[in-house]
Amino acid sequence: MPSKKYFLDNDKKEMLDLSWKAGFRTVTVSYNGILLSTMNREEASTGKAVELPDGRIVDIKLESGFFAALTAKINGRHIPGTQGDPKYQLKQIFYLMIVLGILNIIIGLIFAVTDVQIDGLESIGYINVAIGLVYIALGYAVMQGSMTALILIALILFGDLILAAMYSAQSGMTAGIILKVFFVIYVVRGFKYMKEFRSERYVQS
Repeated sequence: MPSKKYFLDNDKKEMLDLSWKAGFRTVTVSYNGILLSTMNREEASTGKAVELPDGRIVDIKLESGFFAALTAKINGRHIPGTQGDPKYQLKQIFYLMIVLGILNIIIGLIFAVTDVQIDGLESIGYINVAIGLVYIALGYAVMQGSMTALILIALILFGDLILAAMYSAQSGMTAGIILKVFFVIYVVRGFKYMKEFRSERYVQS
């Protein structure tokens, strides 16, 4: 059963433990090792308020969709590091861009230092390296709360998907299309978290 632990205080004396079975069929909430609540998927999807020993209320809710997320809030604010935490979600986009960036850099270096060439694209290796660096830079900007960077990433990935689809229609090869669709959907959902992240940051300032 997957389990995530989150500290509710800076001294790390208060620990909230969220665990669930595959498909969130069962979700359990524990506080400092004490079981507070067990709920099924329907209850989690509807949302449930769980009371801590000191009277504080933790609101648990499963946000369904292509990428399900188990959110946990205290006093209306996401517990840092939980799946619904905007900062956490934007950081995941940064990690994705690191992976894509490194892949582009590696592919680019292979073209740059070997005799492998593509007719009409002699500089493709250096172009791929540059794209990889841009991916990582934009991902970092997204993690810092840049809406512009998120828009650019979405446009780049969507453009890449369109080109891949056109190539697939001509060649009959569909490898990679599904993965590219996954990337686009994953990044697009980030707009929701970006708005929430910027809203929270504005309130704090």
